[in-house]
Amino acid sequence: MVGIGVAAAALEEFEKLAPGKASITGGSEIANRPVTQYEFAQADAEFQAAKSWFYQTMDIVWNEIIAGREATAEQISDMRLACTHAARVCAKVTRKMQMLAGMTAIYTNNPFSRFVNDTNVVTQHAFMGDATLQNAGLVSFGLKPTPGYL
Repeated sequence: MVGIGVAAAALEEFEKLAPGKASITGGSEIANRPVTQYEFAQADAEFQAAKSWFYQTMDIVWNEIIAGREATAEQISDMRLACTHAARVCAKVTRKMQMLAGMTAIYTNNPFSRFVNDTNVVTQHAFMGDATLQNAGLVSFGLKPTPGYL
Protein backbone atom coordinates (compact mmCIF):
# COMPACT_ATOMS: atom_id res chain seq x y z
CA MET A 1 0.00 0.00 0.00
CA VAL A 2 1.27 3.43 -0.93
CA GLY A 3 0.36 4.99 2.41
CA ILE A 4 2.45 2.47 4.36
CA GLY A 5 5.54 3.22 2.30
CA VAL A 6 5.03 6.97 2.53
CA ALA A 7 4.43 6.90 6.29
CA ALA A 8 7.55 4.77 6.75
CA ALA A 9 9.51 7.34 4.73
CA ALA A 10 8.09 10.19 6.85
CA LEU A 11 9.13 8.45 10.07
CA GLU A 12 12.61 7.75 8.68
CA GLU A 13 13.02 11.31 7.44
CA PHE A 14 11.98 12.71 10.80
CA GLU A 15 14.37 10.38 12.62
CA LYS A 16 17.20 11.84 10.55
CA LEU A 17 16.00 15.44 10.87
CA ALA A 18 15.21 15.64 14.60
CA PRO A 19 18.72 15.29 16.10
CA GLY A 20 20.10 18.22 14.12
CA LYS A 21 17.14 20.60 13.96
CA ALA A 22 17.10 23.38 16.52
CA SER A 23 14.38 25.95 16.97
CA ILE A 24 14.83 29.38 15.44
CA THR A 25 13.93 30.73 18.88
CA GLY A 26 17.01 29.14 20.41
CA GLY A 27 15.29 26.14 21.96
CA SER A 28 16.86 22.71 22.11
CA GLU A 29 17.06 20.36 19.17
CA ILE A 30 13.67 18.83 18.56
CA ALA A 31 14.99 15.33 19.30
CA ASN A 32 15.79 16.47 22.85
CA ARG A 33 12.25 17.61 23.58
CA PRO A 34 10.13 15.22 25.66
CA VAL A 35 7.00 16.03 23.67
CA THR A 36 8.79 15.12 20.43
CA GLN A 37 10.06 11.86 21.89
CA TYR A 38 6.56 10.97 23.11
CA GLU A 39 4.76 11.98 19.91
CA PHE A 40 7.28 10.19 17.69
CA ALA A 41 7.09 6.97 19.71
CA GLN A 42 3.30 7.08 19.74
CA ALA A 43 3.12 7.69 15.98
CA ASP A 44 5.60 4.89 15.32
CA ALA A 45 3.61 2.47 17.50
CA GLU A 46 0.35 3.35 15.74
CA PHE A 47 2.02 2.95 12.37
CA GLN A 48 3.62 -0.41 13.21
CA ALA A 49 0.33 -1.76 14.58
CA ALA A 50 -1.68 -0.64 11.54
CA LYS A 51 0.95 -2.02 9.17
CA SER A 52 1.03 -5.37 10.97
CA TRP A 53 -2.74 -5.74 10.91
CA PHE A 54 -2.81 -4.78 7.22
CA TYR A 55 -0.28 -7.47 6.29
CA GLN A 56 -1.84 -10.02 8.63
CA THR A 57 -5.25 -9.71 6.98
CA MET A 58 -3.69 -9.77 3.51
CA ASP A 59 -1.81 -12.97 4.39
CA ILE A 60 -4.98 -14.64 5.67
CA VAL A 61 -6.92 -13.90 2.47
CA TRP A 62 -3.94 -14.74 0.26
CA ASN A 63 -3.42 -18.10 1.99
CA GLU A 64 -7.09 -18.97 1.47
CA ILE A 65 -6.78 -18.23 -2.23
CA ILE A 66 -3.51 -20.17 -2.58
CA ALA A 67 -5.16 -23.14 -0.85
CA GLY A 68 -7.93 -23.07 -3.45
CA ARG A 69 -10.58 -21.81 -1.05
CA GLU A 70 -12.66 -18.66 -1.14
CA ALA A 71 -12.04 -16.16 1.61
CA THR A 72 -14.95 -15.77 3.99
CA ALA A 73 -17.00 -12.60 4.23
CA GLU A 74 -15.41 -11.94 7.61
CA GLN A 75 -11.88 -12.34 6.22
CA ILE A 76 -12.58 -10.02 3.30
CA SER A 77 -14.24 -7.49 5.58
CA ASP A 78 -11.30 -7.61 7.99
CA MET A 79 -8.95 -7.01 5.08
CA ARG A 80 -11.00 -4.05 3.85
CA LEU A 81 -11.18 -2.63 7.37
CA ALA A 82 -7.43 -3.08 7.88
CA CYS A 83 -6.76 -1.27 4.58
CA THR A 84 -8.94 1.66 5.55
CA HIS A 85 -7.47 1.79 9.03
CA ALA A 86 -3.91 1.69 7.68
CA ALA A 87 -4.64 4.47 5.18
CA ARG A 88 -6.02 6.71 7.91
CA VAL A 89 -3.26 5.95 10.40
CA CYS A 90 -0.60 6.57 7.75
CA ALA A 91 -2.12 9.96 6.94
CA LYS A 92 -2.26 10.82 10.64
CA VAL A 93 1.36 9.74 11.18
CA THR A 94 2.71 11.74 8.24
CA ARG A 95 0.79 14.81 9.39
CA LYS A 96 2.25 14.39 12.89
CA MET A 97 5.79 14.18 11.47
CA GLN A 98 5.14 17.33 9.42
CA MET A 99 3.95 19.18 12.50
CA LEU A 100 6.88 18.02 14.61
CA ALA A 101 9.33 19.01 11.87
CA GLY A 102 8.36 22.67 12.18
CA MET A 103 7.66 25.52 9.79
CA THR A 104 10.03 24.42 7.03
CA ALA A 105 7.88 21.30 6.56
CA ILE A 106 4.94 23.29 5.21
CA TYR A 107 6.63 24.32 1.97
CA THR A 108 5.71 22.35 -1.15
CA ASN A 109 9.35 21.52 -1.90
CA ASN A 110 9.76 19.90 1.53
CA PRO A 111 9.45 16.10 1.68
CA PHE A 112 7.05 16.27 4.64
CA SER A 113 4.62 18.34 2.60
CA ARG A 114 4.75 15.76 -0.17
CA PHE A 115 4.34 12.90 2.34
CA VAL A 116 1.20 14.50 3.77
CA ASN A 117 -0.29 15.10 0.33
CA ASP A 118 0.49 11.57 -0.82
CA THR A 119 -1.06 9.88 2.21
CA ASN A 120 -4.12 12.13 2.09
CA VAL A 121 -4.74 11.09 -1.50
CA VAL A 122 -4.94 7.45 -0.38
CA THR A 123 -7.62 8.28 2.19
CA GLN A 124 -9.79 9.76 -0.57
CA HIS A 125 -10.09 6.48 -2.46
CA ALA A 126 -13.66 5.13 -2.48
CA PHE A 127 -12.55 1.93 -0.72
CA MET A 128 -11.14 3.95 2.19
CA GLY A 129 -14.27 5.89 3.05
CA ASP A 130 -16.63 5.74 5.99
CA ALA A 131 -18.79 3.24 4.09
CA THR A 132 -16.05 0.66 4.69
CA LEU A 133 -16.43 1.15 8.43
CA GLN A 134 -20.20 0.87 8.24
CA ASN A 135 -20.02 -2.27 6.11
CA ALA A 136 -17.42 -3.84 8.40
CA GLY A 137 -19.82 -3.23 11.26
CA LEU A 138 -22.63 -4.87 9.32
CA VAL A 139 -20.50 -7.96 8.63
CA SER A 140 -19.41 -8.09 12.29
CA PHE A 141 -23.06 -8.26 13.35
CA GLY A 142 -23.92 -10.91 10.76
CA LEU A 143 -25.83 -8.45 8.60
CA LYS A 144 -25.64 -8.06 4.84
CA PRO A 145 -23.24 -5.31 3.64
CA THR A 146 -23.99 -3.05 0.71
CA PRO A 147 -23.46 -4.56 -2.76
CA GLY A 148 -19.86 -4.50 -3.94
CA TYR A 149 -18.32 -4.46 -0.46
CA LEU A 150 -17.38 -8.11 -0.51
